[in-house]
Parts: sequence; structure tokens; C-alpha cells
Amino acid sequence: MKKLFVICFSLIMVLSSFAVCFADQVFYIDPSTGNIVNTDETAADAISGEVTLTNNCSYDKGTRLYIYPTEALSGACVRSNIYDGMVTTDEVQIKVDSGAMVSVYYQGEALAEDAIGSITDIGSYIVRDESSDKELFRFTIVNDITNALKAYIVPDIFYISSLSFNGAEMGQVGNQVNLEQDGEYKIVYANDAISRKYTLELTIDHTPPELIIQGVNEKLRASRTVRFGELEDNSTLAIVRDGENIVQSKELKTAGNYVVTYTDEAGNAVTYAFEILFFLDAGGWIYVGLIALVVGAGVFYFFYSRKHLRSC
Repeated sequence: MKKLFVICFSLIMVLSSFAVCFADQVFYIDPSTGNIVNTDETAADAISGEVTLTNNCSYDKGTRLYIYPTEALSGACVRSNIYDGMVTTDEVQIKVDSGAMVSVYYQGEALAEDAIGSITDIGSYIVRDESSDKELFRFTIVNDITNALKAYIVPDIFYISSLSFNGAEMGQVGNQVNLEQDGEYKIVYANDAISRKYTLELTIDHTPPELIIQGVNEKLRASRTVRFGELEDNSTLAIVRDGENIVQSKELKTAGNYVVTYTDEAGNAVTYAFEILFFLDAGGWIYVGLIALVVGAGVFYFFYSRKHLRSC
């Protein structure tokens, strides 16, 4: 009886240990196969294997990269941490197999080969297979604070698992998120087949900034020094005088026609145009006074000299 108790106790301990280990992991049922799959990303990393996502793309669980085959004779592929159509705030990595004829276009311009591996610049990108003249995938990199998006359509191999706006959970139907309203968004979307979740956190700002300009009248003219108010953090001020760019300054004195463009961190911009007429500030009047003094002294010396010469 005692021996049976020991065996039962040992069995309970083993099962308890197994249950604890089992509880430490997160599992789901794959709706396509009905199989139980571990969604823990650390465990998923250890499971190597390639998952076919579309006719033109697969996913390697071991490297956690998407694979895009090219039509090069060598069968070379392009591998990336980004899927077609994604928007991200993170670095994008692109690895091109030897033998592949691939170009990456940034805002319509082809990037140099040595600039392809690691991409961080804000903007839109298209990756093309030059051997077939076909697009492989495209993606967009944005700032955490941006006005670049009015909507985000999550790629169709994913589903939105959660969505919040200014910290409040929102219901979501479909794969498109409306981003027209200013505020903080958190979009979490997933693909069960590859055990991956992505989180996109953005502060959307479509509101143009305001620039305080002192010294310009209602006729957009100034007869004194023009000064700008306090600028927002991470904003830029571009100043053009008579068609030429000048160094940014918080004070303008030189006569001319000005165009000032003020851009905030999100990319919203406002433009102001005005004219500064010729005028003399305090320093100018002092300079004029000194000139007048010198001229007056010269005139006085001239007449004094003539009078002195006559008296001789």
C-alpha cells in the first residue's frame, strides 16, 4: 500500500510539472488544419520550417524572414523582415541572394546596392525583380508622429487582433483602420500560421502648425525687424529671400521678398510670404549718425581751413 502511494505521488508530481510547463506556453488551434500550435514567439523561433503564404511569398520560421522568389535562372530569392504592404516605424532589412537581379526604389529613385541591406529613411519603397520586370513587394516607413497616413490597410494574410485609440479599445471590422482623426493609435495584427504578431503604434497629427510672425502688417509688409515666435520641438523653418535659400534665423532685417515654410515633426507645413522694406534699425541710425558726424567734421574743417588761409 505504501509503495502504491509513492508511485501515485510521483505520478502526480510529474503530471503537475508537465502541467506547469504546459501552462507557461500559449497555444491555439490552427483554423485551417485543426492542429494545436504553440504561439509563444520564443518557442516558434526554435521551430524551423518554411510556411507558404501566397504564390509569391513564404515565411521561414527559423530566420523569421519573408522569402520572395525571383525569376533569375539561379532561383535566387529576396529575404526581408517585412511583408508586402506593411507600414512600419522600424528598420527594414533586405537580403538579396547572389544571382538575383533586384532593385529597390525609394520615392521613385533606385537605391545604390550598398544602401539596400538596412533601410531606415522615412518614405515609400518598392522592391522589383529586374529579371522579370515585376514588383516583389512594397512597404512604407513612417515616423512615430506622422501625417503620412489617413488609413492603414493591414495586409490580407493578417487579421487585426486589437485596436486602441488614445488608450481606449475599439471594435474593428475588416482590415482597414481609419487614421483621419488626430490621436494615438495602437494596431496589433497577427497571422496564426506563422505565429507572429505585429504592433504598430502611431501618433497621427494632421493639424498644421502655427508660426507667430512679429513685425509684418496686414498688407504683408514690414518696415522693421521681423521676428518669429517659439518653434515646436523637431520642427524646421525654411527661409527663402528673393528666390535664394538663406540660413535659418529668428530675426530678419534685410530688405527683400520672403517665403517662409514652417514644418512640424509630423510633416504638416504652412507657408508665409511677406516683404521687408528698407529701413534703419537702432544700429543703422547710429551708423548714419557717425557718418553725419564725420561729414560734418569734414565740412567744418574745410570752411575753417579756407577762413584760416584767407586771414593769412
